[in-house]
Amino acid sequence: KKNADGSTVVNIYYDRNTVTVSFNTGGGTAVGSKSGRYGAPLLKPTDPTKTGNSFAGWEPQLPEKFPLNDTEYKAKWTAEVQPQYKVEHWLQKIDASGKACDATAKNDTNYDLKDTDTKSGKKGTPTQAAANVYAGFDTPAVTQATIQADGSTVVKIYYVRKNITLTFKPNGGKFGTSAADKTVQGKYGEKIQEADVGKPVKDDSDFDDWDFILPQNFLDKNKEYTAQWKTVKELEIKTEPTKKEYSVGETFDKSGLQVYVKYDNYPDRPLTDTEYSIAGFDSMAAGVKTITVTYKGKSTSFTVTVKAATPPSETFAFGDIIGSDGQKYKK
Repeated sequence: KKNADGSTVVNIYYDRNTVTVSFNTGGGTAVGSKSGRYGAPLLKPTDPTKTGNSFAGWEPQLPEKFPLNDTEYKAKWTAEVQPQYKVEHWLQKIDASGKACDATAKNDTNYDLKDTDTKSGKKGTPTQAAANVYAGFDTPAVTQATIQADGSTVVKIYYVRKNITLTFKPNGGKFGTSAADKTVQGKYGEKIQEADVGKPVKDDSDFDDWDFILPQNFLDKNKEYTAQWKTVKELEIKTEPTKKEYSVGETFDKSGLQVYVKYDNYPDRPLTDTEYSIAGFDSMAAGVKTITVTYKGKSTSFTVTVKAATPPSETFAFGDIIGSDGQKYKK
């Protein structure tokens, strides 16, 4: 209603718009959006965090009051310069005698530095060192360290050689008096002692070799070896002894005797005089003697002659008297 006197007043009231501000953290921790009236105080949110970065504010700059229109604010990040640290991988040594060094003394006398990794991380946090895999070595658990700002952090990982078992199968033969398998144990890379392995024996055969070549040092895994045999076929006398005739009471002399063993599918081999046995020699009575040579159940023979003793010669003079006992008597 208009007053005639001109006193009429019309008041118009405007409500402030409700606006929303949102936050894009670019891979950092989430920050929730906020809504409020234009010009109302805008409370600053908690700063987001992002691994390997430092928060450097919002773009555009976050106002103290709600802006006129809905606005998105993007987080700004500055990459952190993270301190570096080293991860060293040490492998247990073999000493001059061929044995593994003391695993409990963790130093460069007993371990060799194999590899070094350079990593980085946030200071004051645990390292993220990981063990490598090396053939013949146990993979250890890793004790982490705290990363120091000055780059002095070093994580040392020590690898101990694996225990290896070699199994030797006699394959019908024997080790000594036992027909059972024989096991030899050692650390990977240690020297294999031939005396520990030995050679099996078999009544009718000679040991040829193992089915796999036996290395000088323990391999990186357990392995089995099976004996291979050369079956003795026969014996052959290549050369008879130099001495073929004996007097009663003399001892046998095998000098010059050469005996060979023959196999199927293997070359002949000369026997040493300690490998074969000899029987049949008897010099107590004259005659032809058959000498038998035996090895691995096979035999061959040759003959020698034992001659009767010849009485010594005697010179007689005219007039000597010979007694009934054959003795000479002077007149």
